[in-house]
Amino acid sequence: MTIRARPASDTPAATASGLAGKVRIDLGDGTTGENRSSGPGSVLGIATRITVGVADALLPGTRRPPLAVASVGITAAAMALADLPMTALGLTDP
Repeated sequence: MTIRARPASDTPAATASGLAGKVRIDLGDGTTGENRSSGPGSVLGIATRITVGVADALLPGTRRPPLAVASVGITAAAMALADLPMTALGLTDP
């Protein structure tokens, strides 16, 4: 982002706003609504990472997969968990 001077994505905030709308929570209009949706949007990303990490730690068994296999599996799980709400809200088309 720094090298290419690209702004931050507004997709997390749009996801938070869309989910709030689905459960009928009014985040407000204009700047107030944008500010109220940007915080939960960031928290959604943190929650995704924590969820995937905890799920990996709780996998049963004494044998762990090789690092490369585990890395691919964790990455796929994180991408799926992050993309599902955005796809369901029609914000992205993975």
